[in-house]
Amino acid sequence: LELQDYSEQLLGEAFTSFFSIVRTCDSKKVHQHMAQIMCATINESDFLPQSVLDILLENILHNSTKEEKAAFDLASDVIVRCKNQLQASVTKFLTNVLLEGKSSESELSGSAHDIILQLNCVEPSLLVCVLPNLENELRVEKTQARLNAIKLLGKIFTSRDTAATQY
Repeated sequence: LELQDYSEQLLGEAFTSFFSIVRTCDSKKVHQHMAQIMCATINESDFLPQSVLDILLENILHNSTKEEKAAFDLASDVIVRCKNQLQASVTKFLTNVLLEGKSSESELSGSAHDIILQLNCVEPSLLVCVLPNLENELRVEKTQARLNAIKLLGKIFTSRDTAATQY
């Protein structure tokens, strides 16, 4: 058990370091090597810790400054390359948040709609099993929750490439 905790911590620290480095480095070659290492790590892992998924998802949420754009591009590249390996983890996380309201394992639970919107732009296929769960948010009694779900769905349906076209 301690070895697994240590490997999760080490993996999280490595991913965090890569995103910190890519924010200050303009080299495309460095970006490519980091993405390659991150993808190899994800592909070889039997289990992707929630903390590592959070690091990836956190970096697709912000894209306004040059530094954030570099981290966004790296995270997007890794997500696209590893979509098959990430599918189950992303679906589990977002489904838990949408159906149960919160995931105790993640600090990003409150950003689920933003994550869904960004994933729709980066790799829509990751949302094929998640989008049907938005129906539950349309049925809640809280008006603001329903409005937020409607706004999200509106943005998804009006975007060019979307997982919604698969329905």
